[in-house]
Amino acid sequence: MNTIQVDETQRELRPHGTPQFPVEINHDDLRDFQNFRVRCHWHEEFEISIVQEGQASYRLGEGEYLLSPGQGILINSRIPHTTAPCRGQAVRLLTLIVHPAFLYGSPESAIALRLIRPFQCDASLPCVPLTEELVSLFREIDQLAGERPFGYELKIKGLFCEGFFQ
Repeated sequence: MNTIQVDETQRELRPHGTPQFPVEINHDDLRDFQNFRVRCHWHEEFEISIVQEGQASYRLGEGEYLLSPGQGILINSRIPHTTAPCRGQAVRLLTLIVHPAFLYGSPESAIALRLIRPFQCDASLPCVPLTEELVSLFREIDQLAGERPFGYELKIKGLFCEGFFQ
């Protein structure tokens, strides 16, 4: 049973990835979660979720987003969110969690200051729906992470940057 442990602010307590490679990729089945849903939580990382099977409901603050197979969403950093199946369906997800520092390197870099932070700090952008092209790109990241060819970390970083800055 997958349980998401949170503190009193609903911040998820488990780290994602490692300090050397702050990326985590999961193949989630909501039937493996308590009450068949991902409990409300938030984290510093960006989360990309792609529905592989079933229809899922994502709640982000006041908004609700219904996604079908092949559709995805990029959830902004520090946004409380939860995921549940629609109409009791079995739901499988591809979930990629990436720390912003993986994209920008130094916190004072131009990428951090001009590109990442403005998005992170925009309360009007809790999430961004993914295009088919981005869904395909994030699936490519999943495949690279599974195969782990030489230099896959750098290839994954390049693909994340391509996806975030399109």
